[in-house]
This record gives sequence, structure tokens and C-alpha cells, in this order.
Amino acid sequence: MALEKYNRLAPLQNPPCPVLNYSKIVGYGSLGEFLVLKHSHHDILTKPWIVSANCKMATKYFKLVQSHKEIVQLNVEIKHLQSWVEHEDRTMLEIIDSLLADDPDSSLIAELKTLYAKRHCEHLSTDHMVIAPNGDRDDEGSMNGPEDDAMNEEAMRLEDLMLHYL
Repeated sequence: MALEKYNRLAPLQNPPCPVLNYSKIVGYGSLGEFLVLKHSHHDILTKPWIVSANCKMATKYFKLVQSHKEIVQLNVEIKHLQSWVEHEDRTMLEIIDSLLADDPDSSLIAELKTLYAKRHCEHLSTDHMVIAPNGDRDDEGSMNGPEDDAMNEEAMRLEDLMLHYL
């Protein structure tokens, strides 16, 4: 384990470094509190990713990137669900038709027709909202109005900044 290796080598340094325990490490709030990093020859504390605001922006950026991937996946799942619903509807209609051919006066047919009609009232409408990766609906623009537009603008600024640093 890295902590054990550090504790074994810490007293051998000139000047000796303190021995650390896990609870003390967990208590450190930022990378700036690690003396090993402060005094390294890599100038880690001057890197742009060490600044707390940049870390938060990077976190937001990667969440945004992941949400775009999730939206694409949800669009696929919506299409799968729609296909399944359509298949179930066709199956229900085929069963009703076959029962009509056998016994047109059956009470089961009336009940199945009622169930079919009820299911269609409860189903998602045929114009399912498919969300594009830019956060807009395919049919009528942004989903949540001005709030969504402002969030999208902030996300675009964040993406530009992240591309600048990468």
C-alpha cells in the first residue's frame, strides 16, 4: 500500500517527513496540503487543474459529457419501448380478430376491446419526445424554456474552456 511505503521512507528523508495515518490523510482538504506535492519538482501547485474553481468546472464538464451520452442511450431505449408497445398492440388486435372469427358475441371480446382502448389512453402519445444530444427536443426546441437555454449556454462556455485547457 502507498501509505505504508510512504511511512517507511518518510523518516529517511532529509529533513525527515512526518509519518501519516489514514485518518489524517482523509482530513486534508486540498492537494496544497500535501507537502510532498508542494515541494516536488513538477510544479503541481501551478497547474490549472489544482485551482478549486477549475476542478469544479471540470466536474461539471464531464457530467455534461456523460449526460449527452445518456440522452443518446435514452433515445435508443425510447425507440425500443415504442417498438415493444406497437408489438403488444398488434398482438392484442390479432387476438381480438381471432376471437371475433370464432365467437363474435363473446364477452371476452368486449372486455379485450375495453382493455385495448384503456391502454391507448394511458400510453405515451405517438409523438414521443426524443431528446437530441444538444438538449433540444426534436419537435419544438428547448425543453424547459429560458432556464434550459441559460444552462445550455453555460455548458457551452464550460466546454470551450475545457477544450482550451486540454
